[in-house]
Amino acid sequence: MCGRYVIYSDSEYEELQNIVSDTEKNLSCKSGEIYPTDKAPVIINNRLTSLNWGFYTYDSMLIINARSETVDSKPMFKTAFVKRRCLIPANSYFEWKKEHDTKIKYEIGLTKKSLFFMAGLYSVFSDKKNNRYIGFVIITTQANDNLSHIHTRMPVIIEPGYQKTWLDNTTNDSSILKNILKPYNSNMTTFKISS
Repeated sequence: MCGRYVIYSDSEYEELQNIVSDTEKNLSCKSGEIYPTDKAPVIINNRLTSLNWGFYTYDSMLIINARSETVDSKPMFKTAFVKRRCLIPANSYFEWKKEHDTKIKYEIGLTKKSLFFMAGLYSVFSDKKNNRYIGFVIITTQANDNLSHIHTRMPVIIEPGYQKTWLDNTTNDSSILKNILKPYNSNMTTFKISS
């Protein structure tokens, strides 16, 4: 599960604009801790844009994650998996570990809190007030060995070298795409935040 993440500051947006070939005009995104339904930066087809975090179900339930194991078969995600893949930039994400009667918040990221890219999907929805919007979800997978003591799941962090393949919507071989959706191999730094 990935229920919140962080993109630190405007310097990250400047770095992102150097990575992509096009940026949405008047891009407005939140910096700091990103919550479900927030407007956040997303890369689609080598273009930096801003989308709302979350898909709405027919009964107006908000879905923020998709499981890598079933992303190609669940009706809500199947078409987006083939045609609408995206990257979600982040410096870290948060997870909560239950210890006795409390939950401890951990911030998890790469060393030096470097920018990384989570695998995502996007689609068009209507919110509770029937306003149309484009939303995204973060794909999760099993936690790697050094994070599994905190939580059983983690976001899929795309390994360098596979980002273009993930974004390329002409790539429709599900075995190639599913092979990208693995637990991140490199060690990640964890910081205990609070109870």
